[in-house]
Amino acid sequence: MITAADIRTIAERWKRATRPLKIQDQKYGHHLVQMLGEYNGEEIKRFDDPLEAAAFIVLVRMVRELDLVDY
Repeated sequence: MITAADIRTIAERWKRATRPLKIQDQKYGHHLVQMLGEYNGEEIKRFDDPLEAAAFIVLVRMVRELDLVDY
């Protein structure tokens, strides 16, 4: 079971990984970290892999921002 602390750990790693990016790409890295850091739902408990949970959180937020889902 994944905890909020696991997600915060990944967000911190992603934050450190953003630093060596090219300056024009750093804003995208920061945005991903922000997306992950703002997440506070309980749905992540259904995952066993913290990276899978983080990817799911960010991808759902990206789709929502782009409004690509037509239901």
